[in-house]
Parts: sequence; C-alpha cells; structure tokens
Amino acid sequence: LHNDAPQSNVAQTYGENSSIIFQDFNFDGKPDFAVSNGNNSCYGGPSYDIYLWHNGAYKNNAAFGDLANNYCGMFDVDVKNKQLHTMTKGSCCQHEYTDFIVKNNQPVAIKIIDESYHTSLPLLDVNTQIRVNGKMQTSSAMYEILDEAVKPTPIFSFELDNHKTVNIQASDDTIFYSLTKDNTSYNEYYGREVEFAYGFETGGTFFLHNESSSSTDTLTFNNQNAKYTIVHNRASHQAHIEVLVNGKTTIYPAIAGSIKGQLLDLKDKNIEN
Repeated sequence: LHNDAPQSNVAQTYGENSSIIFQDFNFDGKPDFAVSNGNNSCYGGPSYDIYLWHNGAYKNNAAFGDLANNYCGMFDVDVKNKQLHTMTKGSCCQHEYTDFIVKNNQPVAIKIIDESYHTSLPLLDVNTQIRVNGKMQTSSAMYEILDEAVKPTPIFSFELDNHKTVNIQASDDTIFYSLTKDNTSYNEYYGREVEFAYGFETGGTFFLHNESSSSTDTLTFNNQNAKYTIVHNRASHQAHIEVLVNGKTTIYPAIAGSIKGQLLDLKDKNIEN
C-alpha cells in the first residue's frame, strides 16, 4: 500500500511487488497486464500470470507466464530495444541472464549468459549463447574476480609483447598461474579475460627452485604434454616464461619495466621446493 491505497506496476525481485502490473509486454502498442499468482518463482520470489491483448480481448499467454514464474521474479521490459530480460540462479555463485525478443506473441531467447564461480580456482566462468541465423552459438571464457572478499593476492607478474600477462597469485594457502589478456574486461565486477589457468586445486603441482649462489629463481609446472618454466633474475630485473611442447622450447620474454613482485616470495607458500 502507498498512502493506504494499492500500488500497481511495482516489480522488485527482492522487495515490494504489486498484485497487478499494466504494461505493453509484447511491444504491439497495446496495454497488457500481469496478475500476481503467489511466490512461485526462484527462491520464493514473486510470480505472475500474463495476459496479452489479442484480437479484441485479453488472453492468458503461457509462454510469457513461463518468464514470470520460472525465473527470479517478474521479467524486465526493455522498451527501447524491444526486449525482455530475465534472471535466475542456481546458488549464490551461479546466475543466468537471458534476453528475449517477441515473435508472434512468443518470447524467443536471443542471448543467454551463464555466470558461475570456477569450481576450483578464484575465477569466473562465463558461458554465452547467442542466436545467429536462428541457431544458438555457444562460447566460453574465464575472467578474474575483483571482489575483495575472494580476490587472489598477486605474487609475481609480467607483461608479454603479445598483449598478455603472466600471473602468479595466491588464494588462501595455495597458488595458481594464469595467463590473462590485456585490455579486456567483462564488467565492473570482473576483470581481465583468463586464457589459461593452472593451480593446486585442479591437481597441479609447482616446483620452486632457487640457486643460493645466484639471484635467479624458477617456477616449473606441467600441464598435459607441456612443461612451463617461469624464470626471474632479481639482479638484472629480467624474466621470461619457457614453454616446452614435443621437444620444442618457446621463450616469451617480459616487457622491460613490467615485472611486479618476485618468485622468491613463494617460499612461504605451500609448494614443493
């Protein structure tokens, strides 16, 4: 109630909701309406039956009702782009966002984004489906997490001349390696795209070697048929990563001045020396 009177057109997933919502849901220029049928959407959220104006009468539309019952709360109406937007989630760490257009009074998904925290590393997995020529095409990517509560601690990093960055980071008592793409960002909450990641929690093992007579430190790990060796010379301020595959070694040197931290700081972490 607002000033002791019922209020329409309020639809908040976690908050106040109207019993009835008047709006043009199918973008035909005619008003439609939604009627509350309880709290049957995800996690006990509000749910609605949808009625569209069609051939001179209001008719219940089951397909639109699916959007208002089987996701999280009432769908959003994007008047400018003539789209409908839904959100649902499987847990605190998994969310799905879907964009719909309307064809013949039926919502048609044109984009589905599924976000979930990586099962073993502090990264975000993003699976995207986009409708192209009538068929959904799927792509996947990983991104850094910027949330301070779970964001890993940087230990050592350097940039490469292919616009990528080598990273060694710590999460709790373990470390992991990632190769990130520079100048990429998913959104304000997540950082650079991660091309490749490797760590303890995925069954990985790191070997840190330090020559007591020199200032050169190396970190080595194996992934399938590839051997990776990260080399840091603290005296010359130089670093590189070596990748050995099928007997062939490729060296990727650090860009001068891009080195941050040092491998020697890993001596306090839970790795083999």
